Amino acid sequence: MILSAAAATAEGQTVATLLRADSLRNAGSYAEAIEAYREVNDKKGIPGSWRLRALTGMATCNRQTGNYREALENYRTIDSKGLLDVRGKLNMSNLYLTLGLYADAVDLLEPLNATIGQDTRLINLASAYAYLGRGGDALQLLATAPTDGMSAEQKATLTANRGFIEMSLGQHEAAAASLGKAAGMLAEGAGRYIVMANLALAESGCGHADKALAHIDSCLTWQKTNLGEKHPDYAISVRKRAEILLKAGRKDEAAEWFKTYFGLMRNYVCRSFAFLTDKQRQDFWFSNEPLVTECYATEAADPQLLYDVALFSKCLLLQVERNIEAEARRDTSASRLYDSIASLRREADKGSSDARQRDSLYAEADRQEQRLMAMMDGYRSFNANMRLTSADIARRLGRNETAIEFIRYGSTSARRYAALTLDGTGKVGFVPLWTEDSLRNFRLTDGRTLNEAMNSMRAADKNAIYTDTKLSSMIWSKLKPLLTKRGRIYFAPDGLLHLLAIENMTDAMNGSDVCRLSSTRELANDDKDIRGKALIMGGVSYDECDAKTQDDATAAPDRSASSILSALHLPPAANGAYAYLPATAAEADTIRSMIEKGNGIKAECIKGTQATETAFKLAAPSCSMIHLATHGFCFADTDRPEPLAFCRDSLREDDTMSRSGLVFAGANRMVQPAYSAYDDGILLAREASEMRLDRAALVVLSACQTGLGPITSEGVFGFQRGLKKAGAGAIVASLWNVDDKATKLLMTRFYHHLLGGMPMSEAFAQAKTDLRCHEVKIEVETDEDDKSHGQIRRLGRWVWPKKKVMKTVRPYSKPQYWAAFILIKK
Repeated sequence: MILSAAAATAEGQTVATLLRADSLRNAGSYAEAIEAYREVNDKKGIPGSWRLRALTGMATCNRQTGNYREALENYRTIDSKGLLDVRGKLNMSNLYLTLGLYADAVDLLEPLNATIGQDTRLINLASAYAYLGRGGDALQLLATAPTDGMSAEQKATLTANRGFIEMSLGQHEAAAASLGKAAGMLAEGAGRYIVMANLALAESGCGHADKALAHIDSCLTWQKTNLGEKHPDYAISVRKRAEILLKAGRKDEAAEWFKTYFGLMRNYVCRSFAFLTDKQRQDFWFSNEPLVTECYATEAADPQLLYDVALFSKCLLLQVERNIEAEARRDTSASRLYDSIASLRREADKGSSDARQRDSLYAEADRQEQRLMAMMDGYRSFNANMRLTSADIARRLGRNETAIEFIRYGSTSARRYAALTLDGTGKVGFVPLWTEDSLRNFRLTDGRTLNEAMNSMRAADKNAIYTDTKLSSMIWSKLKPLLTKRGRIYFAPDGLLHLLAIENMTDAMNGSDVCRLSSTRELANDDKDIRGKALIMGGVSYDECDAKTQDDATAAPDRSASSILSALHLPPAANGAYAYLPATAAEADTIRSMIEKGNGIKAECIKGTQATETAFKLAAPSCSMIHLATHGFCFADTDRPEPLAFCRDSLREDDTMSRSGLVFAGANRMVQPAYSAYDDGILLAREASEMRLDRAALVVLSACQTGLGPITSEGVFGFQRGLKKAGAGAIVASLWNVDDKATKLLMTRFYHHLLGGMPMSEAFAQAKTDLRCHEVKIEVETDEDDKSHGQIRRLGRWVWPKKKVMKTVRPYSKPQYWAAFILIKK
């Protein structure tokens, strides 16, 4: 066939675009490569081999940048066009494992006749079996799989993976045998010493500490010489040596090695994090955070180390959102430096037998990094935040102030809690507390367990929690001796304490002010200024919305909430709708009036049909104070099972951030498919996380369940997490559904004190006291007959009415009305 000149030219341009995409991918410019590949794929009538190359290239780039779901969609598109070969199916199985879709991985791999990559098929299938609780099937598969045609290295990899699964299942003797066999099959090199390091852990599990230390020391010697101390493999072996010492009961020695490991890991993260995508950083930290915090098990051996680890681990997840690359791209010189540093470190991290060349690459990257930090305030603060220590926090503490980092450590079946305490002198203490089981199963005075009461919707259960003096004593009693006089306590929760308002418990700390922080590192930062512009939304009409506010949208509508809620059969997409909250309109009006009264703050109040999701997205980024009086929800599973050590689910956020949200005007209607051209009226935590709320010093979520979600080291993965990612400062959220009249009173008293000049934490505490002590007069009947009036007919009889008197009552004194609300300072 003879092509026309125009067709030949178009074909040549397509080939050129494909080659350019390949070049960009090889250079690590994945985002640009994806766009080029997409341009090729969008063309009609191109050969199937070109389309396969474009889609495969997109999948590779998406995988490299942590966009695993997008990569999976690329492979599914390839499959739908009949172009998915064995290699593609193996890559697809890798994505299934990464995304936690283990049953899908089994369905794909069991029938697959892998003419190539049989070792990958077996390893991935065994991993999927193991995660699904089919450990016996996993080991049987690896033990009986035909290995004809495999290289010695592939056979060794299968054997090593068998050993790793055996170790994860607690079969240490078998694991030691498998890993020892695999190590003997491998030639000298990095791979062999990774296997040797795992062999050391298996021997440790068998109780052979001396043999384990000999193995790990041989790894450290080889890695230090051939990879260098800055290489992550060396840091991992240092951690494994600490684990072996800890298992042998040598806590002081273990603490020293954990300290070395922590220093190496922190330096690695500071060097690398700014050069990864946010999803890569998230994936990295979910996988490594449990390993870094293993040092908590050394307990009192080095409390200062543990405090520094707590600061670091709680800092990292928020640093995930700092897009240093985007900041660097705003300046040509900074952009060139950024690319140069990334290239130097990638080359150095590959490892080299030439130690001098490797060290030279690291040194040059460090020199260039100093120049980049001098040019970019954002990059400099990025590094400084990750290097904060207990000494930095101590310098910010007042005379009668104490900082407490609660920590949780140990395996799922034996998790323990402890408190790391810090005073202004810089002294760190370690206070052992309780096990998670003993806390969950604590019997309240009404006979229910704490876990049952926390998960209950009954007001009586909330009252039982926050009036139980024995529970309060269990949580706080060991910490009370730290206070010689009334002062202020700053605490950062962990584990269940994220979902328990311990600051609201009976006599929490001898009457001291107790202030919740996401991390005590926040004490090193100055508070944002609340003066500026305020946004208040309330009295929301959930059935109708103003079309004009929808037409003002500057971005494409986000309909993800309606899709998710529909799939889960949850309201308002299915099975119900949101009801109007009468008190929130008055709440919004009152707060607006208070804010504008002589405070130099301009307030915008949006109510009724105008209080749309779109209106919020447009108005919120310019505001220093945001108050949202509306429905909130959290449908996330707060008790997800712990994954196996080798199959950590690093993508929890994808699900949980899409199951918490706030409801805006018209949501009951806008979730329906007929309104697909508009926002659906529901703002998910994920959507909020993509906004710019850096100016917001305070965000008040006067809504239900806005403090709930799955627990992580940084906090709760609910709506508050989305706001933190967006850059918001302090957040007020609730842990359960609260009466809207009580909420209105609490909020108005909070603003009264805050705008009157009271510090935020004190204003919030005083507002709760005001609500508890709020008095009203009501008319009540006495037992005395009132003969000044005629008789009345009651229950078929004529009787004298009872005399009535006015009585003063406190209608909101019970914790069900005020203990749900927490202030999370940031």
